[in-house]
Amino acid sequence: MIILKVVWLDAQHSAGEWVTLDAMKGPLPEITSAGLLVHEDRAKIVLAAAWDGHHASGEVTIPKSAIVRRRVLR
Repeated sequence: MIILKVVWLDAQHSAGEWVTLDAMKGPLPEITSAGLLVHEDRAKIVLAAAWDGHHASGEVTIPKSAIVRRRVLR
């Protein structure tokens, strides 16, 4: 099983609050995630905190277009 560390750009939203135009123009949040690589295809990767071969827990699906960098952890 491969364990990856992935840095990726996330979407953002204001959660219903008023936001200035300058705030909207700011950089996207850079997120770091690490986990077991349970799926990869042309469009996305799926990391999970736990995996039994059929079921995952603590999973996150990251579009490949959002990935800044990735590294295999040993």
